[in-house]
Amino acid sequence: MRFKSCKIGLWSALLLAGCAQVKPIPGGDKDRTPPKVIQFMPANEQLQFGAKSFAIEFDEYITLNNVQQELVVSPPLQSPPSVTIRQKTVVVSWKEELLPNTTYNFQFGDGIVDVNEANKAANLQYVFSTGTNIDTASSRVRVIDNLTSEPSKQVKVLLYENDSDIVANRPRPIYISKTNDQGIATFRYLRNGTYALYALEDANGNYRADDNEKIGWLQEPLNVTVDDTLQRMIRLSQANPELKRVDQYMSDSTGVLHFYWPALWGSVQVESLDGRALSHWTDPINDTIWTFLAPPVANGYSTLRVTNGMEVSDTLTIPYFTQSEDRWALTAMSAKYTMDDQPTYTGPHRIEIVEANQILLDADSIPTPFKWVTDEAAHRLRLEGDFKPGQQYKGWALPGVFKNNVGILNDSLKVDITFIADQDLGSLQLDLTNLRKGIQYELYLINKKDEVAKKMTISQPGQIKISKIIPGEYQVRLLEDLNLNGRGDLATASTKTPAERWFILSKNVLIRSNWEIQLKPDSTSLPLD
Repeated sequence: MRFKSCKIGLWSALLLAGCAQVKPIPGGDKDRTPPKVIQFMPANEQLQFGAKSFAIEFDEYITLNNVQQELVVSPPLQSPPSVTIRQKTVVVSWKEELLPNTTYNFQFGDGIVDVNEANKAANLQYVFSTGTNIDTASSRVRVIDNLTSEPSKQVKVLLYENDSDIVANRPRPIYISKTNDQGIATFRYLRNGTYALYALEDANGNYRADDNEKIGWLQEPLNVTVDDTLQRMIRLSQANPELKRVDQYMSDSTGVLHFYWPALWGSVQVESLDGRALSHWTDPINDTIWTFLAPPVANGYSTLRVTNGMEVSDTLTIPYFTQSEDRWALTAMSAKYTMDDQPTYTGPHRIEIVEANQILLDADSIPTPFKWVTDEAAHRLRLEGDFKPGQQYKGWALPGVFKNNVGILNDSLKVDITFIADQDLGSLQLDLTNLRKGIQYELYLINKKDEVAKKMTISQPGQIKISKIIPGEYQVRLLEDLNLNGRGDLATASTKTPAERWFILSKNVLIRSNWEIQLKPDSTSLPLD
């Protein structure tokens, strides 16, 4: 019989490498004990470390659990280390030369578990120094989401010796950690000194702030000492794209294009390079530019140029092909309104009204006349009529009432709207007497659909009352509007301009019919004077 040979890996005198596949043993009580370390090879906190690998032996069989994402090496290596399993032993190796006189910390997170029940070897780390001493300073950072105030989990926290531009091609961080489920990142084995501190949703692992990655930082330098016991806080937020370019856009085969264009970038022009007629307008609510090819349109592709002068000149190609269907569908219009609201419908295309009065609405089975009117947005319509409080209106907008940007008529639109009488609405009394003075705030009520139900500007601390609220559950958010533009501005990493801060005054307020709810936010959720 021929036996398959097995090679003995690193530290062969101590490791027994097997070739058989390890499987859980069925039956018996469930194992809840995490794997325990028997020995580190070489010993943990080794000085004058000169090897390119180490091993950790456990008291039971182990396996890897997404270890390349879980393992954090500080300072980071140029390439991820190799991590392999030899039965009860994990072996970590690398090829590059290490920095001289440097303390290295390998933190495994939840990357190593036992075979039977996937119990995690929690808080496992291996530390060594290429010099004659181990650095012993430490620091803690808590990272929260700026919009929700929830802990930011599994976010990289980076320490740099020089506070250069994180959006440029810069050296890798000198230390790195990762936040846990509570949003807390802990640095250990640091060298005493002053550092620049950043938190980053580093999806592509390049240690840079790329577009669409949330970022946050400490405005002041982080001074690290052995007896440092402070816990700093960082707010993580979306950042403005560093380059003005059209990289978030959508188009369809009817010649419709819409793309992200923040208001702070200024005006923008869209033109067809192949001479096709088009129209475009700005949706200020969503920072979006909508562009529509105007009929008649030949089948094929049209190249558009987007420019704001000298800074930006992007070209985009969008398709148009004759539609086989003779109708386009509309989603149902269903909502509740106060008597101060205007029923609004938002469609997927530019909508032109063909027959403004072709709508059948019933209130208690009594036909009621209404009409459609165009909104300032090309794909939104308003419904106008003599609405009565406490009434529910059901009906249909008939086929052919609207047509889209290429002349195709609509299918029927179901309408189901209700107007709540004033006496059936609720109100909210907020105690904001301790609010910081001299700053303007924007107060938001957010409904369960994550839509803005109410908005109010607050310029002075005091008792604030919001009236005529449709009954339901709401979140109460407060925006610190420093530049008085009525909106939450994002961070700009290149200039270290932080995002305007959001505060969650209540995660869930239940508004009831004909009730006034009193709310005194906890002092920890308020920007206090």
